[in-house]
Amino acid sequence: MADETAETPYALAKRLHSQGAAILEIERALRERGLDEDEARIAARAGRGEAGFSLAVATPGAPQSQPVELPSEPPAETPTHPCPLHAAWPVVGTCTRCGKFFCARCLKDAGFVRAPESNQCPTCEARFPHVQGIGGWLVLPALHVTLVGPLSALVGLGQDAMAVPEVSGPLLAPVVVEMLANASYLALAIFAAIAFFQKKRRAVPLMISFYTAAMLLAVLSLVLTGWIESIAGTPVGEQNAGVQVGRAFISSLVWIAYFAQSKRVKATFIVP
Repeated sequence: MADETAETPYALAKRLHSQGAAILEIERALRERGLDEDEARIAARAGRGEAGFSLAVATPGAPQSQPVELPSEPPAETPTHPCPLHAAWPVVGTCTRCGKFFCARCLKDAGFVRAPESNQCPTCEARFPHVQGIGGWLVLPALHVTLVGPLSALVGLGQDAMAVPEVSGPLLAPVVVEMLANASYLALAIFAAIAFFQKKRRAVPLMISFYTAAMLLAVLSLVLTGWIESIAGTPVGEQNAGVQVGRAFISSLVWIAYFAQSKRVKATFIVP
Protein backbone atom coordinates (compact mmCIF):
# COMPACT_ATOMS: atom_id res chain seq x y z
CA MET A 1 0.00 0.00 0.00
CA ALA A 2 1.24 3.50 -0.82
CA ASP A 3 2.60 5.60 1.99
CA GLU A 4 -0.16 8.21 2.36
CA THR A 5 2.04 10.53 4.41
CA ALA A 6 4.37 10.93 1.40
CA GLU A 7 1.53 11.64 -1.10
CA THR A 8 0.36 15.06 -2.16
CA PRO A 9 -3.40 15.63 -1.82
CA TYR A 10 -3.74 15.40 -5.61
CA ALA A 11 -1.89 12.06 -5.71
CA LEU A 12 -3.98 10.74 -2.81
CA ALA A 13 -7.22 11.72 -4.57
CA LYS A 14 -6.08 10.15 -7.82
CA ARG A 15 -5.09 6.89 -6.07
CA LEU A 16 -8.35 6.63 -4.12
CA HIS A 17 -10.34 7.24 -7.30
CA SER A 18 -8.41 4.48 -9.12
CA GLN A 19 -9.34 2.17 -6.21
CA GLY A 20 -13.03 2.90 -6.74
CA ALA A 21 -13.61 5.17 -3.73
CA ALA A 22 -16.69 7.39 -3.79
CA ILE A 23 -16.18 11.12 -4.20
CA LEU A 24 -17.43 11.79 -0.65
CA GLU A 25 -14.93 9.28 0.74
CA ILE A 26 -12.13 10.98 -1.18
CA GLU A 27 -13.15 14.40 0.11
CA ARG A 28 -13.28 13.09 3.68
CA ALA A 29 -9.78 11.58 3.32
CA LEU A 30 -8.49 14.90 2.00
CA ARG A 31 -10.04 16.85 4.88
CA GLU A 32 -8.32 14.44 7.29
CA ARG A 33 -5.04 15.47 5.62
CA GLY A 34 -5.67 19.12 6.63
CA LEU A 35 -7.47 20.57 3.57
CA ASP A 36 -10.53 22.73 4.12
CA GLU A 37 -13.87 21.82 2.52
CA ASP A 38 -13.34 23.80 -0.70
CA GLU A 39 -9.78 22.58 -1.18
CA ALA A 40 -10.85 18.97 -0.59
CA ARG A 41 -13.65 19.27 -3.15
CA ILE A 42 -11.34 20.73 -5.81
CA ALA A 43 -8.59 18.16 -5.21
CA ALA A 44 -11.12 15.30 -5.28
CA ARG A 45 -12.50 16.49 -8.64
CA ALA A 46 -9.00 16.93 -10.05
CA GLY A 47 -8.03 13.46 -8.87
CA ARG A 48 -10.74 11.83 -10.94
CA GLY A 49 -10.04 13.98 -14.00
CA GLU A 50 -13.04 16.30 -13.88
CA ALA A 51 -12.88 19.62 -15.73
CA GLY A 52 -13.38 18.17 -19.20
CA PHE A 53 -9.74 17.58 -20.01
CA SER A 54 -6.56 15.99 -18.73
CA LEU A 55 -3.12 17.45 -18.27
CA ALA A 56 0.22 15.78 -17.74
CA VAL A 57 1.21 16.14 -14.11
CA ALA A 58 4.89 16.45 -13.26
CA THR A 59 6.30 13.88 -10.86
CA PRO A 60 8.45 15.28 -8.02
CA GLY A 61 12.06 14.40 -8.70
CA ALA A 62 11.56 13.92 -12.45
CA PRO A 63 13.64 16.03 -14.87
CA GLN A 64 11.87 19.31 -15.59
CA SER A 65 11.85 21.25 -18.83
CA GLN A 66 13.01 24.84 -19.02
CA PRO A 67 10.56 27.15 -17.16
CA VAL A 68 8.07 28.76 -19.55
CA GLU A 69 7.93 32.54 -19.94
CA LEU A 70 4.47 33.73 -18.95
CA PRO A 71 2.43 35.67 -21.56
CA SER A 72 1.39 39.21 -20.69
CA GLU A 73 -2.01 39.10 -22.41
CA PRO A 74 -4.71 36.43 -22.71
CA PRO A 75 -5.24 34.74 -26.09
CA ALA A 76 -7.57 36.40 -28.60
CA GLU A 77 -9.74 33.30 -28.86
CA THR A 78 -11.92 32.06 -26.03
CA PRO A 79 -10.03 29.19 -24.36
CA THR A 80 -11.46 25.69 -24.65
CA HIS A 81 -10.49 25.00 -21.05
CA PRO A 82 -10.70 28.31 -19.16
CA CYS A 83 -9.17 28.91 -15.75
CA PRO A 84 -11.72 28.69 -12.92
CA LEU A 85 -10.65 32.14 -11.70
CA HIS A 86 -9.90 33.90 -15.01
CA ALA A 87 -12.29 32.89 -17.79
CA ALA A 88 -10.27 34.65 -20.53
CA TRP A 89 -7.15 32.66 -19.73
CA PRO A 90 -6.60 28.97 -20.54
CA VAL A 91 -5.51 26.54 -17.86
CA VAL A 92 -1.74 25.95 -18.05
CA GLY A 93 -1.31 23.37 -15.31
CA THR A 94 -2.65 21.23 -12.51
CA CYS A 95 -1.05 21.75 -9.12
CA THR A 96 0.96 18.68 -8.19
CA ARG A 97 0.14 19.23 -4.52
CA CYS A 98 -3.53 20.28 -4.21
CA GLY A 99 -4.85 19.49 -7.71
CA LYS A 100 -6.12 23.00 -8.47
CA PHE A 101 -6.13 24.25 -12.06
CA PHE A 102 -4.30 27.52 -12.68
CA CYS A 103 -3.46 29.85 -15.56
CA ALA A 104 -0.71 32.29 -16.49
CA ARG A 105 -2.74 35.13 -14.98
CA CYS A 106 -2.85 33.28 -11.63
CA LEU A 107 0.93 33.03 -11.70
CA LYS A 108 1.51 36.65 -12.75
CA ASP A 109 -0.88 37.96 -10.10
CA ALA A 110 1.18 36.07 -7.52
CA GLY A 111 4.38 37.73 -8.75
CA PHE A 112 5.78 34.93 -10.91
CA VAL A 113 7.64 35.79 -14.11
CA ARG A 114 8.03 32.16 -15.17
CA ALA A 115 6.08 29.03 -14.39
CA PRO A 116 7.55 27.32 -11.30
CA GLU A 117 9.51 24.15 -12.00
CA SER A 118 7.57 22.38 -9.28
CA ASN A 119 4.31 22.71 -11.30
CA GLN A 120 2.58 23.85 -8.11
CA CYS A 121 -0.12 26.51 -8.01
CA PRO A 122 0.91 29.91 -6.60
CA THR A 123 -0.68 29.21 -3.20
CA CYS A 124 1.13 25.90 -2.71
CA GLU A 125 4.39 27.30 -4.08
CA ALA A 126 4.24 30.02 -1.42
CA ARG A 127 3.29 27.65 1.40
CA PHE A 128 5.51 24.74 0.37
CA PRO A 129 8.59 26.02 -1.51
CA HIS A 130 9.86 23.25 -3.74
CA VAL A 131 13.40 22.46 -2.64
CA GLN A 132 14.63 19.08 -3.71
CA GLY A 133 17.81 17.12 -4.18
CA ILE A 134 21.04 16.71 -2.25
CA GLY A 135 22.02 20.33 -1.87
CA GLY A 136 22.05 23.09 0.71
CA TRP A 137 22.54 21.86 4.27
CA LEU A 138 21.90 18.30 3.11
CA VAL A 139 25.45 18.19 1.73
CA LEU A 140 26.86 18.01 5.26
CA PRO A 141 24.99 14.82 6.26
CA ALA A 142 26.13 13.36 2.93
CA LEU A 143 29.73 13.92 4.04
CA HIS A 144 29.01 12.61 7.53
CA VAL A 145 27.51 9.33 6.34
CA THR A 146 30.03 8.65 3.56
CA LEU A 147 33.31 9.98 4.99
CA VAL A 148 33.34 11.18 8.60
CA GLY A 149 31.34 8.35 10.18
CA PRO A 150 32.83 5.40 8.25
CA LEU A 151 36.40 6.71 8.56
CA SER A 152 35.98 7.18 12.32
CA ALA A 153 34.64 3.63 12.65
CA LEU A 154 37.45 2.20 10.50
CA VAL A 155 40.12 3.98 12.54
CA GLY A 156 38.55 2.64 15.73
CA LEU A 157 38.39 -0.88 14.31
CA GLY A 158 42.04 -0.69 13.27
CA GLN A 159 43.15 0.46 16.72
CA ASP A 160 41.08 -2.28 18.39
CA ALA A 161 42.46 -4.94 16.04
CA MET A 162 46.03 -3.92 16.88
CA ALA A 163 45.23 -3.85 20.60
CA VAL A 164 43.68 -7.34 20.79
CA PRO A 165 47.01 -9.26 20.59
CA GLU A 166 48.53 -6.94 23.20
CA VAL A 167 45.89 -7.33 25.92
CA SER A 168 44.59 -10.27 27.88
CA GLY A 169 42.43 -11.05 30.87
CA PRO A 170 40.00 -8.35 32.04
CA LEU A 171 41.35 -5.78 29.56
CA LEU A 172 40.23 -7.86 26.58
CA ALA A 173 36.50 -7.42 27.28
CA PRO A 174 36.26 -3.61 26.78
CA VAL A 175 38.39 -3.81 23.64
CA VAL A 176 36.10 -6.45 22.13
CA VAL A 177 33.01 -4.43 23.07
CA GLU A 178 34.43 -1.34 21.39
CA MET A 179 35.33 -3.36 18.30
CA LEU A 180 31.77 -4.69 17.98
CA ALA A 181 30.34 -1.19 18.47
CA ASN A 182 32.56 0.27 15.75
CA ALA A 183 31.70 -2.57 13.36
CA SER A 184 27.97 -2.03 13.95
CA TYR A 185 28.31 1.72 13.41
CA LEU A 186 30.20 1.14 10.16
CA ALA A 187 27.51 -1.25 8.89
CA LEU A 188 24.77 1.25 9.76
CA ALA A 189 26.66 4.04 7.96
CA ILE A 190 26.93 1.90 4.81
CA PHE A 191 23.23 1.03 4.77
CA ALA A 192 22.27 4.66 5.45
CA ALA A 193 24.60 5.96 2.73
CA ILE A 194 23.17 3.60 0.10
CA ALA A 195 19.58 4.61 0.91
CA PHE A 196 20.64 8.27 1.11
CA PHE A 197 22.04 8.49 -2.41
CA GLN A 198 19.21 6.37 -3.83
CA LYS A 199 16.86 8.93 -2.20
CA LYS A 200 14.83 6.17 -0.57
CA ARG A 201 12.15 7.00 1.99
CA ARG A 202 13.89 4.72 4.48
CA ALA A 203 16.96 6.98 4.31
CA VAL A 204 15.30 9.39 6.75
CA PRO A 205 14.88 6.90 9.65
CA LEU A 206 18.28 5.41 8.81
CA MET A 207 19.97 8.81 9.05
CA ILE A 208 18.20 9.51 12.34
CA SER A 209 19.45 6.12 13.56
CA PHE A 210 22.94 6.98 12.28
CA TYR A 211 23.09 10.18 14.35
CA THR A 212 21.54 8.46 17.36
CA ALA A 213 24.23 5.77 17.09
CA ALA A 214 26.90 8.48 16.99
CA MET A 215 25.66 9.78 20.35
CA LEU A 216 25.54 6.30 21.85
CA LEU A 217 29.02 5.52 20.53
CA ALA A 218 30.40 8.68 22.15
CA VAL A 219 28.89 7.70 25.49
CA LEU A 220 30.10 4.11 25.13
CA SER A 221 33.63 5.33 24.42
CA LEU A 222 33.58 7.36 27.63
CA VAL A 223 32.27 4.37 29.63
CA LEU A 224 34.84 1.99 28.15
CA THR A 225 37.64 4.44 28.91
CA GLY A 226 36.58 4.52 32.55
CA TRP A 227 36.33 0.71 32.54
CA ILE A 228 39.89 0.33 31.20
CA GLU A 229 41.26 2.91 33.65
CA SER A 230 39.66 1.07 36.57
CA ILE A 231 41.32 -2.17 35.44
CA ALA A 232 44.71 -0.73 34.52
CA GLY A 233 44.86 1.71 37.42
CA THR A 234 46.23 4.47 35.20
CA PRO A 235 44.48 7.19 33.15
CA VAL A 236 44.21 6.37 29.44
CA GLY A 237 41.59 8.84 28.25
CA GLU A 238 41.77 12.51 27.33
CA GLN A 239 40.90 15.15 29.94
CA ASN A 240 38.29 16.79 27.69
CA ALA A 241 36.47 13.57 26.82
CA GLY A 242 33.27 14.86 28.43
CA VAL A 243 33.37 17.98 26.25
CA GLN A 244 33.72 15.82 23.13
CA VAL A 245 30.69 13.77 24.18
CA GLY A 246 28.71 16.99 24.65
CA ARG A 247 29.68 18.19 21.18
CA ALA A 248 28.65 14.84 19.70
CA PHE A 249 25.26 15.12 21.41
CA ILE A 250 24.62 18.69 20.23
CA SER A 251 25.67 17.95 16.64
CA SER A 252 23.62 14.76 16.44
CA LEU A 253 20.50 16.35 17.94
CA VAL A 254 20.69 19.21 15.44
CA TRP A 255 20.82 16.81 12.49
CA ILE A 256 18.11 14.56 13.91
CA ALA A 257 15.84 17.61 14.12
CA TYR A 258 16.84 18.58 10.58
CA PHE A 259 15.86 15.20 9.14
CA ALA A 260 12.59 15.27 11.06
CA GLN A 261 11.54 18.78 9.92
CA SER A 262 13.38 19.82 6.75
CA LYS A 263 11.24 20.53 3.67
CA ARG A 264 14.18 19.57 1.44
CA VAL A 265 14.40 16.19 3.18
CA LYS A 266 10.68 15.56 2.73
CA ALA A 267 10.84 16.51 -0.96
CA THR A 268 14.04 14.58 -1.72
CA PHE A 269 13.64 11.17 -0.08
CA ILE A 270 10.50 10.01 -1.88
CA VAL A 271 11.58 6.80 -3.63
CA PRO A 272 9.66 3.78 -2.21
